[in-house]
Amino acid sequence: QFGEVELPGVWVPPGFVMTEYPTPAPSPKPTPAPTAVPTFKPTAAPSIAPTAVVTPVSTVLTPGSTVVRVRGYNTHITATAIDGTTDVYQVHADGTGAPGFQVTPLWPYSIVQGIRVYTPYNGHSRDPMKFIVEGRNGDTEGWTIIAEGDLGLTTERNPSGMAIESTPTEPDMAKIHDEVLFQNTVMYSQYRVTFPEARSGSVAYGTIVQFGEVELPGLTVPPGYVLPTVTPVSTVLTPGSTVVRVRGYNTHTTATAIDGTTNVYQVHADGTGAPGFEVSPLWPYSIVQGIRVYTPSNGHGRDPMQFIVEGRNGDTEGWSVIALGDLGLTTERNPAGTPINSSPSAPDTSLVHDEVLFQNTVVYSQYRVTFPEARSALMAYGTIVQFGEVELPGVWVPPGFVMTEYPTPAPSPKPTPAPTAVPTFKPTAAPSIAPTAVVTPVSTVLTPGSTVVRVRGYNTHITATAIDGTTDVYQVHADGTGAPGFQVTPLWPYSIVQGIRVYTPYNGHSRDPMKFIVEGRNGDTEGWTIIAEGDLGLTTERNPSGMAIESTPTEPDMAKIHDEVLFQNTVMYSQYRVTFPEARSGSVAYGTIVQFGEVELPGLTVPPGYVLPTVTPVSTVLTPGSTVVRVRGYNTHTTATAIDGTTNVYQVHADGTGAPGFEVSPLWPYSIVQGIRVYTPSNGHGRDPMQFIVEGRNGDTEGWSVIALGDLGLTTERNPAGTPINSSPSAPDTSLVHDEVLFQNTVVYSQYRVTFPEARSALMAYGTIVQFGEVEL
Repeated sequence: QFGEVELPGVWVPPGFVMTEYPTPAPSPKPTPAPTAVPTFKPTAAPSIAPTAVVTPVSTVLTPGSTVVRVRGYNTHITATAIDGTTDVYQVHADGTGAPGFQVTPLWPYSIVQGIRVYTPYNGHSRDPMKFIVEGRNGDTEGWTIIAEGDLGLTTERNPSGMAIESTPTEPDMAKIHDEVLFQNTVMYSQYRVTFPEARSGSVAYGTIVQFGEVELPGLTVPPGYVLPTVTPVSTVLTPGSTVVRVRGYNTHTTATAIDGTTNVYQVHADGTGAPGFEVSPLWPYSIVQGIRVYTPSNGHGRDPMQFIVEGRNGDTEGWSVIALGDLGLTTERNPAGTPINSSPSAPDTSLVHDEVLFQNTVVYSQYRVTFPEARSALMAYGTIVQFGEVELPGVWVPPGFVMTEYPTPAPSPKPTPAPTAVPTFKPTAAPSIAPTAVVTPVSTVLTPGSTVVRVRGYNTHITATAIDGTTDVYQVHADGTGAPGFQVTPLWPYSIVQGIRVYTPYNGHSRDPMKFIVEGRNGDTEGWTIIAEGDLGLTTERNPSGMAIESTPTEPDMAKIHDEVLFQNTVMYSQYRVTFPEARSGSVAYGTIVQFGEVELPGLTVPPGYVLPTVTPVSTVLTPGSTVVRVRGYNTHTTATAIDGTTNVYQVHADGTGAPGFEVSPLWPYSIVQGIRVYTPSNGHGRDPMQFIVEGRNGDTEGWSVIALGDLGLTTERNPAGTPINSSPSAPDTSLVHDEVLFQNTVVYSQYRVTFPEARSALMAYGTIVQFGEVEL
């Protein structure tokens, strides 16, 4: 006998193959061939070994490597293909196949994971439009295709001889280029890059193909290296990474935030927002799945009690919120300078700490961790927040890695009816549709026709084009008094803004705004309050002039060139100011021109005096009256009974194309689902669903993401037909026959699909019937 068995390990996506067992923290002097046996005591602070063993590079084709022209001829020097500038490389096809070049890099061990092609100064008809990248190890080995595909180069040109200033994670955004990333884990010592099609057409004898530069971003590696797929780590914030203090000041060193000890990190809030720090980890590809905060030796009143973890890829990209929530640090202290002995799967339990785990599948290269509240107070100017150490546990991944699906933890077969942390006191059994009457999601609160005033600048163009619902250009010449832009008094004076979308105009990419500030106020006599500020990642692609913007509250116009940055805000304002402190050409000074095609501020229009609730627990996000569509099946019964708040039967005959069920667009379009409840109907227990899949998405053009899947344990007992469901957010209707499965999910969706791959009678096939009395999410 025994008390408990645990099988520690890792959840992985479907189809995952671990090519090499990752050690939690590689040593600074790894053996040439790591053993398959993991270490038993992983080091507390991961070393910087990844950069010594595996070095991300902007291109494996180092200038000075040997270049040979392939299937073509020309008297131009071949070195310009990879000389680090936009000097033209040209090849006349000799008719024997796709022309290009081959290279033997100076460092003969590398793994390529993308291609970047920059345009030269002329000849856009000669631009390559398709590529093939091949590799081999030695002259006697045959070529293996690594990747092939299309290039999307525009007809814009780069000046001749311009230096390419790219990084391992980002091409030179100031130059005209196209980048295609792909997955590859195989090491090669020689590469061949060829182009089977130019803009002028398929390549034939005499066809000319040319470009300004080719980069193959990837990794330089040691001999015999095998790329691991995923390496769990106790923190992605490796000591030695660059740390920058955020929205605050202090003379202490910033390195103590992530130095692997409990030495104190302190920041005095400067009043511009939640203070904290940002980090560019030494290993630039990681997926964060939690936060651990350790207390310092003193100052418990300064402990952070709320956190926000954000990520981005490169300095020009806006920050995306990964997770936010509460911290439960106690007032107990840790001795100063104590080493943190944690692992990928567990914090250092000998030290005072709090850990919050969350779901995330997105790879980032930079992180920002901020704290909107300390134990003493909400953050204001001069408030001090401090801690002993922050860890972001997660996984290191190779460049180009995509986690296809986040595995849900095993649902409990007998979930407890434990109430939520902030339950409603008298939840309604069937939520009303009031939110749509009270709060209206809109694609922009800046309704065309609202009053627009140019800010800190001048121009003779009409100001209305800033928010006229089209890509017509809005332009402002900075007058030197600060960041230029515009301010608006919307037609409806009560709104809550939660994002910014900027669309490009038809010309002038150097004038694109690259940083933004959104401010709000209530009335002309009130000072402006910053709602959000950050970076914009507009590309140099242009929109045609005068095109109508066809966006929705949950999605920008994906057919137009744009950038969208979402942020958290719960405060209502009646006036907005949007300014741009930096253009692509540089920081804004007197005479600098900033322009764009359209700005949208997506959010909510609300009634006077409205206060946005932070979180409203509900018994189901599938409000009766929401649109229901039958999925992968047929039946003449009404679909509304799937979520009508009663045990009236919903039935679907499987059409043989997959698991049948239904999909819903809830009346309130912002929700986080954390469980499923299924109630039995009055008959047909052989048709009961025994397995479920819950999926979500945001908008009809987005693919479905699996939120959770698992087994249902419905009994053969039946419920009377038409009985109202009297459930609450924290408990199903226990007077009725049902099953409930709870799961973890932190992602907001606006649409849901619920399907059932198995009924009590059989797996789903053509004609199999599945039915139930009600589904609640």
